[in-house]
Amino acid sequence: MAVIKYWNGSSWIPIVSGLQGTQGTTGSQGLQGTQGLQGLQGTQGLLGLQGTSGAFVAQGVQGTQGVQGTIPSTIDGGTP
Repeated sequence: MAVIKYWNGSSWIPIVSGLQGTQGTTGSQGLQGTQGLQGLQGTQGLLGLQGTSGAFVAQGVQGTQGVQGTIPSTIDGGTP
């Protein structure tokens, strides 16, 4: 135990303090989120009939990318 003194304006007053407790253990890491689903593939556009200019209709639009999984929001902090 440590004895600390402070000045109250007219005399030194002793204060006795206890020992500091030990630090708690570190909690475990949270689980990794799952991977998002893959986006669907876009449909292919139809080819147009060849005309005098020889042009064709463009292909269909590409599918969108899937959403990435999330990481859990709770992490065990351990007990001090």
